[in-house]
Amino acid sequence: MLGALLRIREQLFEWPAPDDAVLTTDGITGAFGLRDDGTFAEGSLLRVPLVTLKSDDDRRADAARETMNANRFRDATVKPVRATGLTLPLVVRLEGTNVELGKKILADSGLNILSATDMLDGAKKVVAAAKGGAK
Repeated sequence: MLGALLRIREQLFEWPAPDDAVLTTDGITGAFGLRDDGTFAEGSLLRVPLVTLKSDDDRRADAARETMNANRFRDATVKPVRATGLTLPLVVRLEGTNVELGKKILADSGLNILSATDMLDGAKKVVAAAKGGAK
């Protein structure tokens, strides 16, 4: 299972809030398969349990769950269509029988993709990319 951290820029009319809303959730299931043409493989989707949304401020989490009607629609389904405009490298960890072939396909795709050897390596590469240190 995966978790997610979301930052949302809040704004009331024309006045921005003093800080971003920070929402977290865990229990995300599913996977994305990215093809070399930037489209996603059949069956790529994530299920996000809305009832587990938490926040740095309980009022924000309550408002988010209420806005999304989480009591009625307990999960959100994220189904990607096309990857466009990636400004940071996409960090991936490959596993299985054709890892080397997969790495070659990604390397030859022209997309800004970094390959990680394990989850710790992937986490380090994500942090480096966010700080502008990974290309």
